[in-house]
Amino acid sequence: LLGYARHALRLRERSPYCRNVPEDIFLHHVFYPRVNSEDLVDCRGFFAQMVAPEIEGLPGREAALAVNRWCARQMTYETTDNRSMNPVTCYYCGLGRCGEESTFAVNAYRAVGIPARQIYTPRWAHCDDNHAWVEVWVDGSWHFLGACEPEETLDRGWFTAAAARALLLHTRCFGDPVGEEIISRSGMVTLLNQTRRYAPVRTLTVRVTDRAGAP
Repeated sequence: LLGYARHALRLRERSPYCRNVPEDIFLHHVFYPRVNSEDLVDCRGFFAQMVAPEIEGLPGREAALAVNRWCARQMTYETTDNRSMNPVTCYYCGLGRCGEESTFAVNAYRAVGIPARQIYTPRWAHCDDNHAWVEVWVDGSWHFLGACEPEETLDRGWFTAAAARALLLHTRCFGDPVGEEIISRSGMVTLLNQTRRYAPVRTLTVRVTDRAGAP
């Protein structure tokens, strides 16, 4: 944990990608060591040594795309078990499912000071399956991309159309975020609703009554 803290503070002082981001974004999406249920390993310095040369001198958007290209060279999709491998294990194995690819990518982004988070849909509308990808904070707002699935631009991926009719899209946060729609809390884990950023939504009010009309 001390390794994560020291690395994050160096980034806060030196990285052009997080030097001026809001403190809430920095704390939750650059500093915080955990992404999902992976084992904690002190991986940020390890990744930074490899990723930093790939983005030297690049502005935010180009840097975000370059990091994802690096991630794609390190990992390919393959089904694993339900427990998420940690990012260093993923690096040495060179494979993982989408949850592991996105955890890997988020750590690579955070290692060089680009705020990042995992986005997850527990179930698609069109099939009995789920998916996870990544959002990065660039130019003052969140943008999505497929983890280890490089595109030429942000906000595009094979899942774009499916996400536009997803039942639920959320991100996991540890603590109390600012300005986010909270779904639920369990211990330190806060689930944040991101559905409206991808799909048209509206609020439905449901009232359940008995046969006599009483609530």
